[in-house]
Amino acid sequence: MSLRTVLLDADNDQTNRRSIFRLPEGIYPSNFKMLNLGCTTSNPTPQAYNELAGVLAIVRQIQLLDGATVLDSIDRANIWNAFKSYNKSNDDNRDLQKNLKKNNLGFELQAETLKIQPYYTPDGASNDLDTTGKAWVDLSDMFAFLKQIKYIDTNMFPNFRIVVEYDTDLDNWLATTEVNNSTIEPLVVAKEINDEPFRISVWKEFKGMSFSSYEVDTVRLDAVLPTSSDTTKKQNETFRLNGFNGKMLNRVLVSKNALSTANDRASAKYKKLGSEAQNSEVFQLRVNGSQVFPRSGIVDNNERLAVLNDVWGSLNSIPSAGSLPFYDSVNYVVDSTDRLTHLDYFGANVGYPIEDLQLDYERKGAYDSTLVSQDLGKYNQALDINMFGEVLKRLIWTGTNYVIAYM
Repeated sequence: MSLRTVLLDADNDQTNRRSIFRLPEGIYPSNFKMLNLGCTTSNPTPQAYNELAGVLAIVRQIQLLDGATVLDSIDRANIWNAFKSYNKSNDDNRDLQKNLKKNNLGFELQAETLKIQPYYTPDGASNDLDTTGKAWVDLSDMFAFLKQIKYIDTNMFPNFRIVVEYDTDLDNWLATTEVNNSTIEPLVVAKEINDEPFRISVWKEFKGMSFSSYEVDTVRLDAVLPTSSDTTKKQNETFRLNGFNGKMLNRVLVSKNALSTANDRASAKYKKLGSEAQNSEVFQLRVNGSQVFPRSGIVDNNERLAVLNDVWGSLNSIPSAGSLPFYDSVNYVVDSTDRLTHLDYFGANVGYPIEDLQLDYERKGAYDSTLVSQDLGKYNQALDINMFGEVLKRLIWTGTNYVIAYM
């Protein structure tokens, strides 16, 4: 078997809008790599990328398509990839992801000050196309479809495309106030297999496959409005998430995303891609009428963090990263206002086909007499509740054509 490296320029690249890649005729291992992903700014001084998602903060959606058929897709991809940065070990972020994705997680305890701080600051974006920070992304790590199928053959997928849509909210891209940004045209690296007998044998043996896909449903949590006579006004909401109906749902992740960074409602370093901690939160999930958790649900910050770790694995957390800040935290964490309280996620295992999915949510407001309006407060603000769900799909192969279906 012989392999030939193929560098794919975008078939269609529209600055700050989208980049589309098409495969030439052939068969390729499905571990495609995307290089050169990033942006330039008008500033000659390097500006740090979003410190949570890194360069992937610029990507709103990424799709694998074959003609009009969606093979796999991740919407709100920068919010999802922000969590996936957090969903790694400290060593992985410190030694690898800072270089590959340009995020700024991966922490150390500074010996002289005894403060927690990032290990070092990765390359940022500048006005120099040659030196501006760029990312390297393994697409098979992002899409289980690519990991499971092993090979992409244009005989099977004659109109295979990778479509990258960029976030139109340029404020999310960088950890600064710079918004005069322009995307760089990325590249996709593929390995073409020049072996016709092997190509024929692959599809003789292929019987189809199942894979996990990550979908998202979004609801709006209205602001809570405490008063001087009810300073911790309680808010109870029940949300029905219809986007998962008729699908086999495994793990879920809830991210609570701010609508604005004003008044410290979101981190200046993570922007609106972090998940904002609120006051006295309670979570309960109802699947087809039955509660997932006993009694009132998940009622404590540490309980929520433990369940999240059980469901999703390692988390690059520091004290109060996902809860209200601990006492005197400013003296123990560098840039504590921007690093604490902005990584508060909720996760759960479901494991059922969905007929009806509900999220019960409770929080308490926090009255602040200095605010012009209480909805401007960090713990009173309106939030987008983004629920990502791991749904099971399958590719059914008949020997001449295929169908993508939910399980």
